[in-house]
Amino acid sequence: TPTDPALMSAETLLALYARRALSPVEVLKAVTERVARYNPWVNAFAAMNPRALQAAGESEARWMAGRPIGLLDGVPATVKDLLNMAGFPTRRGSKTTDATPATEDAPAVMGLKQAGAVILGKTTTTEFGWKTPGDCPLHGITRNPWNRERTVGGSSSGAGAAGAACFGPLHIGTDAGGSVRIPAAYCGLVGLKPSFGRIPQWPLGAFANVACAGPMTRTVRDNALMFSAMAQHDLRDPFSLPDEGRDWRRGIEDGVAGMRIGLVRRLGFAPPLDADGEAALQGAAELLREQGAIVEEADPGLPDTRAIFGRVWGVALARLVSTLPPEKRALLDAGLEEVAEREGGMSAIDFLEPGIEQRPLL
Repeated sequence: TPTDPALMSAETLLALYARRALSPVEVLKAVTERVARYNPWVNAFAAMNPRALQAAGESEARWMAGRPIGLLDGVPATVKDLLNMAGFPTRRGSKTTDATPATEDAPAVMGLKQAGAVILGKTTTTEFGWKTPGDCPLHGITRNPWNRERTVGGSSSGAGAAGAACFGPLHIGTDAGGSVRIPAAYCGLVGLKPSFGRIPQWPLGAFANVACAGPMTRTVRDNALMFSAMAQHDLRDPFSLPDEGRDWRRGIEDGVAGMRIGLVRRLGFAPPLDADGEAALQGAAELLREQGAIVEEADPGLPDTRAIFGRVWGVALARLVSTLPPEKRALLDAGLEEVAEREGGMSAIDFLEPGIEQRPLL
């Protein structure tokens, strides 16, 4: 059991707050000391929150009065710099963006604040969230805390690094094509891309029709706890789903006995799976069987999903680049502009062609 508050889970912190055995201010100081020690080479942050200590003090006062305001009161958290946070610019890892501070919180950020979380700062992202390696023109390279010679993944690079480095237990990422799941896998975290609309988003980003925010944590229970705070209906997002009105930790220990689980080896293409990956896949399937799940080989007969996603992705990048004046385009990540140029001339017919392939699956 860790004794350093910076290494503790959110659930552990909340239990200690309730017993008055630990305070949010003590936790924040432990986390910020860790940030000061390791972040100079990890490079997880786009900006630190100078009001974090004040927020921790206010949370401490609430706990001392026995009046916490929400599920996460006093727990340190971070926000990916693709989401608006009032009082901070949303730079999106790009030298082309405006440094004017946002005036309102994105829905996921609002959810954490309303639950009492202490926002430590904003974390780095690849430029506009466009790629997997964890670097961007504005902030440089974000490194993997486990091994600085390895990539942290992306595009939620700072969130992955902050989670692995124990810069707090809760981190907001966003995901369209793996931007939560990839850095979570590379950094040993739990990352969730929820169903579209479950966590509202506003304002919409470049890949809004396939992207959503998701929690990144070091434990499964913390992930469900954070998800409970983030998954709140918001009128600003017309696709926001109605509130479930539940704590998503409920039933999490019930197990998988009797569940039917499909083992899908192909998503319309042969994945570049090596021997270690194959062993991990088989090991996971066997573990589920041992726990009573019914695991069956499944083939949904999907078309090449790389082609479908690639066109959606490429056209979104082309649209983004088209909004920039020529003098700013020179500041972009070279690969981003290359993809945008290649896909920018696509006709509407070509763009919709992958969608036609999806119809029989709906």
